[in-house]
Amino acid sequence: MKKVTSLSHFTVSYLTGSNTSVDSLPSKKQKETLESFRSGKVNLLFATDVVEEGIHVPNCSCVIRFDLPKTVRSYVQSRGRARQDNSQFVMMLERGNTKQRDQLFDIIRSEHSMTDTAMNRDPDAHILKACTTEEVNAYHVEATGASVTADSSVNLIHRYCEKLPGDKYFVPKPKFHISLIEGSYECKMTLPPNAAFQSIVGPSSRNSHLAKQLVCLEACKKLHQMGALDDHLLPSIKELPEKNLIVKSKESASGAGTTKRKELHGTTCIRALSGTWGEKVNGAIFQAYKFEFLCNIPGELYSGFVLLLESKLDDDVGNIELELYLVSKKVKSSVSFCGQVHLDAEQVHTSAC
Repeated sequence: MKKVTSLSHFTVSYLTGSNTSVDSLPSKKQKETLESFRSGKVNLLFATDVVEEGIHVPNCSCVIRFDLPKTVRSYVQSRGRARQDNSQFVMMLERGNTKQRDQLFDIIRSEHSMTDTAMNRDPDAHILKACTTEEVNAYHVEATGASVTADSSVNLIHRYCEKLPGDKYFVPKPKFHISLIEGSYECKMTLPPNAAFQSIVGPSSRNSHLAKQLVCLEACKKLHQMGALDDHLLPSIKELPEKNLIVKSKESASGAGTTKRKELHGTTCIRALSGTWGEKVNGAIFQAYKFEFLCNIPGELYSGFVLLLESKLDDDVGNIELELYLVSKKVKSSVSFCGQVHLDAEQVHTSAC
């Protein structure tokens, strides 16, 4: 931002939570940054949703939200950070993205509905209704009494994904695809490849937000039945033994997150390769990608290989270089596209076996 001439008059800073894996800020630094923003020393602040609630800056005149809010509460709270009179609240939408537009309209309509209900209710009317748990979308575990509702299931799915193995290049999280079919919304959720299962489609619903909640609730049921959630409905993912991560060398003995240790990758041998193309009578055409490795220790050799895929990868994935930090060594790895390879029926059958 400082390199943009038209914005050079701004004093820029950023604010994140203390629990994020990348660029996290300690509490002391958070307070200092927020105080600088309150006093006007900083007048352009980039922030995560850590500032969405409970932050009071009277002179804040504009809030620009890049990510769409997921709930009405989130929408109202983030809008409320613009405290100054005649302030502006801007939400960014991708041009032509009807899914984002519909999601935003659902939230705005829900807010108006809640406001109308609150403003127009009869204060003298006291209607008591029996509480019936059957009407609430929820899943209960009889053994422990633990339960998850449609509303809380979204949070639980995200917590489950956070417990899956990941690194700075891969953050496990669910993906949602909402379809409008004959006036009803249906949500398909895709979990990371290392989850207990990969995809599930939820029941139809009257709005997209509820459809997302219902598919998460169905996923929670399935994860519990498969043992991925325990009887307390907590993720029961086995973590790698700590001894596997211990580094004996002096150079790598620093704590995780320091520049000395960086990121450690283990090694393993390929046991078998298999495919599903053996039944193709006329053979098949594959996209070939070459993997090469160069270690910084002379005489330490790693075998390269060629990976055959049915579909071509995006350029930022299929042509890339990165360094793998192993125990006491560093390996420069590269992926490059080699072109197409045609295998006849016999070659395909042999490869698949």
